[in-house]
Amino acid sequence: MEITSVDVRTKMLLAPLHSVSKQTSDQVALIFSKTTLDDILHPLLVLDESANICAFNQAYSSECGSTEVSIIADSLYDVHQGQWNIPEIHTLLHDVIVQGHHYAIVKVSSKFLGVDLKTLVFYARQIKRHDSTMILLSIEDATAYNEAA
Repeated sequence: MEITSVDVRTKMLLAPLHSVSKQTSDQVALIFSKTTLDDILHPLLVLDESANICAFNQAYSSECGSTEVSIIADSLYDVHQGQWNIPEIHTLLHDVIVQGHHYAIVKVSSKFLGVDLKTLVFYARQIKRHDSTMILLSIEDATAYNEAA
């Protein structure tokens, strides 16, 4: 069976019908990437070097209500009424993108998504691929850990 299109977060990616081996390889990579992202239990965003959202997983969609692809290509700092536009996240991404740190962590307590006070831990990891750099930003809700302590 020849794959000619892949549904990625309701956006259809159509590849040219020539170069079937390249097309199949790219589509397998896309399917693998989406499946891998969705298998991660914590909310996860894939960002470019400008902190624009390239992808997000099902856990992020469930936790943050982002079921639309409308946030794709938007700045992390602009989505969800700017809730991620906070100094700690700016510093975290600056450390990873500009300072070149391979990995960084920050813990933030605030009212996220209009809910009671939450403590979230943000993990940022730099991934270099060919000539581009991507950032994996994982979000863990540590509110229960803080309340137990």
